[in-house]
Amino acid sequence: MGVITVLAGTNGAGKSSIGGALIRRGGGACYNPDDETRTILDANPRLDLAQANSLAWAKGLENLRNAIAEGTDYTFETTLGGDTITRTLIEGAESAGVSLRVWYCGLATSELHLQRVRARVAAGGHDIPADKIRARYDSSRRNLLKLMPHLTDLQVFDNSFSADPRRGSPPRPARVLKVVQRRLAYPVTASELKKTPEWAKPLVAAAGEAFAGF
Repeated sequence: MGVITVLAGTNGAGKSSIGGALIRRGGGACYNPDDETRTILDANPRLDLAQANSLAWAKGLENLRNAIAEGTDYTFETTLGGDTITRTLIEGAESAGVSLRVWYCGLATSELHLQRVRARVAAGGHDIPADKIRARYDSSRRNLLKLMPHLTDLQVFDNSFSADPRRGSPPRPARVLKVVQRRLAYPVTASELKKTPEWAKPLVAAAGEAFAGF
């Protein structure tokens, strides 16, 4: 049985710089469609960004389907904003018995996502249309709710906090939710539950119903 690990979150959430970087430092492989887009554009300068994004997304979907069919492990990044990836993951869990693990990173507002993407563009990164980011801010969390009953493990982080320029430190994500082997590990006390940010409350409530019944 393969294990599918999903690093998810709307553009600008920090899934690449935090989750993806940790996996790579540990020697693991993680498919990042943004990196693939840059590779495609470098090799095919006549393509525009939308075409390259589409090709990178299609390659990621093919990788996912192959991993499910072959029962192999696969780790990838996604905004989880669309239906196709979500449906493919659910079908993989139901029909192929794959184990699904999700590491989800979110921010307090869609505007904060936009700010982070603008900062990335200013540093030489690629842009994402604002309307897509705003739409994904809601659809990404809705799709995580759809996935939740099929997950083996889940971690949700709030990455809204800014870096400390005096210390030269990056933003440190705060854990919001943790499920291990379909058992709720965090939050499990009233004081922990009170720390849940507004954007993540529907996720924590759904996890409570699915994995703990509180």
